[in-house]
Amino acid sequence: VISEAWTSTLASGVIVARQQQVTLDEGWWKEVFGQVVDGLVYLEALAIVHKDITERSIVFRSSAFESPKVAIADTFFARVLPGEKTIVGTPGYIPPETWETGRWHVRG
Repeated sequence: VISEAWTSTLASGVIVARQQQVTLDEGWWKEVFGQVVDGLVYLEALAIVHKDITERSIVFRSSAFESPKVAIADTFFARVLPGEKTIVGTPGYIPPETWETGRWHVRG
């Protein structure tokens, strides 16, 4: 989970890594997504639901793409607790029942 500046999103970082001739093999991707899963586990332990994990919300913490260090961004909008009355998030990704009831339900 990120609170500091980052160098690029997942999509743009992959382009730069390829330009730098970094080998993006299975081990590289396993490292990247292992860190993402670790971040999601951390958020879950804090009862935080991100709800919008995309290539834009996975960011590289440095430009050393040969040993990637990634984090989850946009956690400011992730602090939604079950039953909360405030609707936050990307409008196109908010479930219809949330718009109808004005409440976020963990099961959607």
